[in-house]
Amino acid sequence: MRSFQLLSLAAVTSLAFAFSPAVHAATITAVGSAILANGATAPGSASDYDFFGTGQVAQTNFTVSTGSSNIFGDGACCGYSTITAPGGSSAFVTGLAYPNDDSEGVPVEFASFSPNVAGDFTVWILDSNSDANDLLNRTVGLGVNGGAQVATEACGDGANGGCPSQRVNEFTEYSVTGASPTDVFQVYATSTGQRPSLGGLTFSGITPSVAPVPEPSSLALMGTGLLGGLGVLRRKFRKA
Repeated sequence: MRSFQLLSLAAVTSLAFAFSPAVHAATITAVGSAILANGATAPGSASDYDFFGTGQVAQTNFTVSTGSSNIFGDGACCGYSTITAPGGSSAFVTGLAYPNDDSEGVPVEFASFSPNVAGDFTVWILDSNSDANDLLNRTVGLGVNGGAQVATEACGDGANGGCPSQRVNEFTEYSVTGASPTDVFQVYATSTGQRPSLGGLTFSGITPSVAPVPEPSSLALMGTGLLGGLGVLRRKFRKA
């Protein structure tokens, strides 16, 4: 009986180790940025986007919250840019989110979001579509679960040759792998002497995560545990 218990323990331990899930960790990679002409179609999926303050919202695979930022949607008053939503047929005037104070040099969280299923995806942050008089971004950034943001220089501070009058559509792209529905991603912008602002988010579809397959080394360890248990049982029978 004792030998059978030892064998069972070795087998269970080996199987548990071999098939235990990998430690979860979402990874964020800055891909780059691109400036789109007014009226152009935004990157991303027709199922997932949120252009702040415009009513142009589709949330199928992601849940987006714009938090406590001020939302300004009547962009027609201030010469803001125009864009066509992914899958859309006509352009609309963009809006924006901005903080209550100048927040100079401090990253401001404008929105957060979570995927509805586990997997990999791409997110584009719309920045630099704002009124040049008092709104200017130095960087935009993406973080997850309160960790450090991955920041990218905004075109208003010199990237891509600069953004004339800031009234353009710059989409900064991030690739995310290993995301989980329990992850909360934070979207940031930082200003240079003025208020930061952001115009919205667009997303690609989600590539679902695949269940991990045991590595050869894990299978070998499992086999070693089983053989060890069989050895104990064999010696026991010899003594009997």
